[in-house]
Amino acid sequence: MRRSAFLFTFALLCFFALACGSSSSSPTVPSTPPAPPPIPSANLVLSGQGNFSVCVAGACVFNASIENNGAGCASGTTVVARFFNGDTQLGDVQMGAVGGSLSARMIRPGEVVGLASITPVAPNIVTNGKTYRLLPAWTDVRCQ
Repeated sequence: MRRSAFLFTFALLCFFALACGSSSSSPTVPSTPPAPPPIPSANLVLSGQGNFSVCVAGACVFNASIENNGAGCASGTTVVARFFNGDTQLGDVQMGAVGGSLSARMIRPGEVVGLASITPVAPNIVTNGKTYRLLPAWTDVRCQ
């Protein structure tokens, strides 16, 4: 009797194994998609020379331009012009894009963007500012 119970159990297990499609291969694991390539970096640099224009009572608009010489695009850009007389910092002026919003603009590789000071530059900076430095900040984004 024991042997017949064993054979019955064995036969039942074999039946379920065949019915369920038992195979020697392991179950497949869903593959994760590959990570997207890194976002190429933009690099915003001064393009050309800056100058003062539209002066009223000694205060003037400062004009300059930046160029993206990186491989990626820049967005959310802000630019500050910092003025110096020798090693002495005279002041900062926020810059904006000529004809539109600088922060909402996507700056593509090789693109040059004209800038103008948002407010006039103070007369003491216009008179005493011998050099300036543009300080851009941006977020690297995929070019679209």
